[in-house]
Amino acid sequence: MLKLNLSKLPIPLAEAAREALPLLDLCEDQSGIVLLSQRDPEGLKVSYSSDGDVVISYKELCEFFRGLSHVKRLERTGEAISEKQSFKWLSYMVDVARNAVLKLPAMKRLIRYLAINGFNDLMLYLEDVFEMPDYPYFGYMRGKYTLDELKELVEYGERFGVTLTPCVQSLGHYSNMLRWPCFSSIRDSADVLYVGKDETYEFLDKLFATLCSVFKTRRFNIGMDEAGTLGRGRMLEEKGLLDQGELMTLHLHKIKELCRKHGIQPLIWSDMFFRPYDPSHEYYTDTVIVPQEAIDGVPEDFTLVYWNYHSCERNQKEKDVFNHVFDQHMRFKNPIAYAGASWTFSGFAPHNMFSMSAENFHLNACLERGIKDITLTAWSNGGGEASHFVTMPIITLYGEKLYTAQRNAPDISERFFDLYGISLEDFLSLDLPDRVPDSPELLNSSGRHPVTYLLYNDCLGGKMDRLVSSPQYGDFYRSLIPGYERLSEHKHFGYIFRTQAALCKVMANKATVSYDLRAAYKAKDKAALALLCQRLTELSRDLSSFIDVCREQWLTDNKVTGFECLEARFGSLKQRALGAKAIVEAYLAGEIDAIEPLDEPMLYHDCRPDDSTRSKVCATNGYYDIVQPSFFM
Repeated sequence: MLKLNLSKLPIPLAEAAREALPLLDLCEDQSGIVLLSQRDPEGLKVSYSSDGDVVISYKELCEFFRGLSHVKRLERTGEAISEKQSFKWLSYMVDVARNAVLKLPAMKRLIRYLAINGFNDLMLYLEDVFEMPDYPYFGYMRGKYTLDELKELVEYGERFGVTLTPCVQSLGHYSNMLRWPCFSSIRDSADVLYVGKDETYEFLDKLFATLCSVFKTRRFNIGMDEAGTLGRGRMLEEKGLLDQGELMTLHLHKIKELCRKHGIQPLIWSDMFFRPYDPSHEYYTDTVIVPQEAIDGVPEDFTLVYWNYHSCERNQKEKDVFNHVFDQHMRFKNPIAYAGASWTFSGFAPHNMFSMSAENFHLNACLERGIKDITLTAWSNGGGEASHFVTMPIITLYGEKLYTAQRNAPDISERFFDLYGISLEDFLSLDLPDRVPDSPELLNSSGRHPVTYLLYNDCLGGKMDRLVSSPQYGDFYRSLIPGYERLSEHKHFGYIFRTQAALCKVMANKATVSYDLRAAYKAKDKAALALLCQRLTELSRDLSSFIDVCREQWLTDNKVTGFECLEARFGSLKQRALGAKAIVEAYLAGEIDAIEPLDEPMLYHDCRPDDSTRSKVCATNGYYDIVQPSFFM
């Protein structure tokens, strides 16, 4: 292990560096290489002094920690490293509003990872997951942060040059709050605020004031995305059908007044300026043209964030759509920011390989257009089934791309091992549970999570059975277990690989059990049905082990609150396996004449008429056959 002497660093820098060293498998030792630091307006440089000491020159504090992560490379090659930022803001947005609320030690670990990659901003996507004085039901039983916790995180981020920025909502995505009767006066639809009402702006005024009391930055992301039911709830009943574009303009100017009152420099997601003007009400089309009057209606000091998580370079049409929407953004007089994605949206497996391909394409477009405000989002729409720390490859790619401005996708393999002590290939194996054998095109797909929908597929009435290739799927998941078990003792990420190993042990049985039950039932093969009863018993046992391992992962990363949602899903699966066994045993004993779900024909979940050449894996976003996530989240 490389030893560093931190005694010549300023005390605050040495204290922060001391916390970062274990992540990099470096250690402090008075006999080690002397580390020096100096400010340099030209940016980051890591080199040797004439005395053989390592000197990290930096403009921004986060660059010092990125420089610290380059020391191994300097020692290995002897060549000085110079880098220059291609951004003003490089942000990582972590979603803590969908069940999995990172506890403080884990959030601090994330801050350190961002710093050693050179990020200077961490956005906390909060929705209602923070304390609001006088609003006890705001974030009630959702694991919300106290104001003191947020202040502690803000101060911790400062030590590493990482600004903590609130990412909240000021229009939609409020279903968790609006379900409480005490918020009925500001509710339009199930998740959208009532635009134009005084009570709505009194609430938002207090929300902004609360955030300003905690966060030191005034650069706030205030949401406003995906409010498709704007004006379509109580407002429709009370006032009739109103134009959504006009409602957005009205709301924007109300919000502008509040932002100016509190000194907020707002960022808003831009999709609601596009959807009303496309016949399909989609964001990603190559035909939508935003009217000039809509452009003129946006306050000039609002930064519009173009988010695109799906587009890749798969075909010319997809590239044309991405660039058309980007060019439409450039017509606005407003500052334009960009937000890409690390695909952890729903399910247990990330889609890092897709994310890396898509984001290299997206970041090239940002570099060409001179976009300086860039965010990597990490949503948890499925309730936090995957760890928050599965996104390291795409975090690394963003850092490399935006400190080197390479047009080609940078090879991050060597750097990845320096940063995390694990090979990139091994880490990317976390993607594999969704890379089922008869759909290799998933390498270039987003939004398809077979391991998740097959896990939640019912044991008897499996609506996803038409998508299963038996027995390939069981053998496929069985083949992944040894690799995950080999990595399960890794110092920093072993707990994530343990979860994947336990998941694949379940899936080796679960992926095909309903398919196999139907086949045996149709063949009237009672011996096979009896063996399948044994498999259902084994499945219940493996699910118990999986629940325990998942709980370990959850408690490593998150506050306790929220796991009840996953435990309810998993518990339903376990009980359903036992219940299916009881039904099959009743059939074998002659107590019932038929198992009706197994008599149903197998249809495609996405309603395709036949076995076409389309991908066998269907695009589902959060498919749950047992317990719907909205019941808990």
